Amino acid sequence: MKSKTLLTVILAIVLVSCAPASISTPTETHISIETLTSVPTETLTPVPPTPTITPIPPIESLPETQKSVSEFISALQIAGINITAEKILQQGLTIKDVTGVDGKKYRVATTSDGYVLLVGTQNPKTGEWEWSGDTLKPILNNILGVSVGTAVQTSEPYKSSIYQKTVIANFGAIFPDGDFYQNTIDKWGTGKAEFNLNFAQKNGLTLFIHPGFNRYDQEYLENIQPAERLDKLKERARTILSFVKKVDGDTQKPTYVTIFNEPFGRYINGSGKDIASWKVESLAQQTMGSDTLIETYIMFYEAAQEQGLELGKDVFFQFSEYGINTDNPKYRMAIQEFTRAKIEIAKRLEIPVDEVKFGLALEQRYDENNPLDLPDPNAGTGRVRPPTEQELETTTIEFLKIVDFVTFTECSDNPATSEQRQMRFNTLLQVAKKLGVREIIFENPLRFTNEEPDMTYKGTELFTPEYQKSIGYYFLVKNAFDLAK
Repeated sequence: MKSKTLLTVILAIVLVSCAPASISTPTETHISIETLTSVPTETLTPVPPTPTITPIPPIESLPETQKSVSEFISALQIAGINITAEKILQQGLTIKDVTGVDGKKYRVATTSDGYVLLVGTQNPKTGEWEWSGDTLKPILNNILGVSVGTAVQTSEPYKSSIYQKTVIANFGAIFPDGDFYQNTIDKWGTGKAEFNLNFAQKNGLTLFIHPGFNRYDQEYLENIQPAERLDKLKERARTILSFVKKVDGDTQKPTYVTIFNEPFGRYINGSGKDIASWKVESLAQQTMGSDTLIETYIMFYEAAQEQGLELGKDVFFQFSEYGINTDNPKYRMAIQEFTRAKIEIAKRLEIPVDEVKFGLALEQRYDENNPLDLPDPNAGTGRVRPPTEQELETTTIEFLKIVDFVTFTECSDNPATSEQRQMRFNTLLQVAKKLGVREIIFENPLRFTNEEPDMTYKGTELFTPEYQKSIGYYFLVKNAFDLAK
């Protein structure tokens, strides 16, 4: 009897151990409690259910893609190019993985002919890719390594949410036009200047304060004696630097100050001599004489020290000039005067020459119809023929032997034709990338307002008057991405 019971137990154990997990042990097997407790039991581990895999939707189906394609179609239609969104989506978007100059990974979605419509960044928490149709800043700043900014002017459009969102999404710097003039401050107080300062700090933008001294802003110097003018200029330097904040932390940006705008005046004598003849139009220049560059730097240097600002960290000084992007008498004069200024400033301040630090803003205001290397003094526009890429590269290299950095400012983004625009963009980007130009500031991509009726929209700028992306926007981003490859 005992042998029969034992056989029954062994048979039950074999059946249990061999049965699949989904099959339960038969209930009709009769085993006593005493017998069961004497036999070791096996604990079965439940098999987890197979996870459901959600397929990743194609990029063409994402809402951000639909929006970006719609914006692209609008820009093409304004430029007279007719194509449907369905056709672009049917052709599909090409996704390319790239590493930016900041070391981060990006994904770039382009049309079949290379126009950038989306840039993706990976969410560090979820690992998911997040896409944006605002491609100018990530492509130029983060992937190509050329920082871009825009001129702005405090007005009602500037204070609107759509204007501000457009600036924040597409540019890394702001260049207020007129808001820091002494004439503006004397008439309306510091409100406009402080608006720009707060806007830049709040949104992580670099602020360009322009200008310190300027031939267009000199009412505060009129009808007073030269000695009093000198005191007014020193006071002006202290006023400008009062808007500069010390850099505290990694997110806050340093401030750039144009300490003298266009110190060499307008061209008068086209004799071709190394030292050309210039019309002195500024009361500041009349006060400081031939040492204008030297005296200006020392005034701002001493004001920075008074306010505890570190040059090269909290604030960068630069001079600004036009008409010196090709080898001409004005360019050669600038080379000589900047070289002399550095040596003389070092002597007066009793510091090494390499501690005299300032940059140069090379203004990029051109007129494709003007064949001259120098501005026409009778025209008064300061616009000359655009330099070739080789010319701009050569002059920039020569200046970088003297100054500490170069920026390209007042870059006009509205040439007459698409071909001229393409050539201009390519020249600026190629030279900026190759030589490490600190910043490119566009002159008027967002300044189509009722307050400036002469700023008529021609369809070749970066944005429309409604702040929609123009075909120029897509040309610029495409050129930049092609250069970054």
